[in-house]
Amino acid sequence: MLEKRDTIIKNTKEKFLDYLRSREEILKNMITQFTTGELERTGLFFGNDQSLSPVANTLNWSDTHELLTYESAYVEKLAHSISDILQYNNEIRLPIHELNYVRRIIPTLELMLLNESNMESEMITDDFDHLSLYLLGSPLKGMEVLDILMDFVSLNIDKGLLEQPSRVVILDSSIAQKKGLSLEKVSELSEGGALNSLLNTSDTELSNEDIKVKQILLEVSKESNSGQKLHQFLTYHQDLRDSYLNKTDSYQKEDIDKIISSLDGLGVCLELCDKIRATLNRELSRRLKKTSINSYVVKKEQSNRKSKYILDTEYKQIKKEIGQYWDIYKMEAKRDLTEEERLYCAHLLLKIGTDSGLVRTFFYRTEEKTDLENPIGFYNRTYDKLKFYEQKCNFQQPLDNIQDYLQEIFITSSEDYQFWKDEIKKELGTMVQKLPQSYEYEVQKASSYCKKK
Repeated sequence: MLEKRDTIIKNTKEKFLDYLRSREEILKNMITQFTTGELERTGLFFGNDQSLSPVANTLNWSDTHELLTYESAYVEKLAHSISDILQYNNEIRLPIHELNYVRRIIPTLELMLLNESNMESEMITDDFDHLSLYLLGSPLKGMEVLDILMDFVSLNIDKGLLEQPSRVVILDSSIAQKKGLSLEKVSELSEGGALNSLLNTSDTELSNEDIKVKQILLEVSKESNSGQKLHQFLTYHQDLRDSYLNKTDSYQKEDIDKIISSLDGLGVCLELCDKIRATLNRELSRRLKKTSINSYVVKKEQSNRKSKYILDTEYKQIKKEIGQYWDIYKMEAKRDLTEEERLYCAHLLLKIGTDSGLVRTFFYRTEEKTDLENPIGFYNRTYDKLKFYEQKCNFQQPLDNIQDYLQEIFITSSEDYQFWKDEIKKELGTMVQKLPQSYEYEVQKASSYCKKK
């Protein structure tokens, strides 16, 4: 299922890339035609063979060595005129700006298609407003649009946005331009590790030009990462991770509101947000309907025949007992359940042959919110679960760290107690964020409990 979804997302990116490349050609032709018209108006371009080649080469950003075969005075005047048209003519500024954006996003998508886990860029994507406008104009469907947006969100998170925001480089393009740093320069620096290398190199080892660029980068980064704006940027990514990325096949109605609110906060245009909301609501309705039908069929089959393992009377008795905790038809808990009650109810559900997917839904809907105010107590309660995912989620080091901190906390002074407690809380917070919402641990524990009974 995962491989199929990966293939779908890859095909979606390729479709979006095709659209962007075609848009790039349209913009280049638009700029070429406009500039050629301006040159004709000034008498520099007559459409003959002699002037056509250098104009075409210059406007298409190709090698311009052919220009050397023409009179130097003509070449100089032609180049100067083209430069003036491209830089100072208001009618052509928007297409040029759009072309620059398209040319920045195409390599990023190409890298993501090549190998998402080895992205060369150190930059965090924050230009969701421009991206959303291109997605809105593309032929992509609602779910395909969401896949593209969420891939950029996921990529930001993979680069450490939520875990080490102080070490992440977020450069607001508008602030960079105001400070005199071209978007081309930022894009160039963001590839292959050059950006962080420049920021972390002593000024004594840099050229005057690099020192100047570094100074601007620090100023832009400081303004881009400051205060409420950065806090909101992180919050939107956390909500999208928790409401969608961690449960693409199990999100609920309340999650959709968070998803749309977060996308809107990141700058995704209103029309695209409405399109995505309609898509998510439609997919949720289909899933719930399918789940309801499957659940009904399973229950009908089970109630119409005697189980291979339990008598019909026992089946009815277990079902009645489940009803004390969980409404099978509404798929909701009758009240807040303790952890022991959750496992026992899941054990009963498994005992009457309930589909494992529905059991996972039960665990999802009855899960309590994570409370780390008492980190030591939380650690003791969840230790077995954390150990279960130790290899899968790379928890070896955090768990070893907590063991060390626990040794310190019980022999430390009262002044240092809070410090070690906070360190334990920090490690637990990191692990909780990485826990998958597949509920493998809970299902296995309930299954084991079932066998013991």
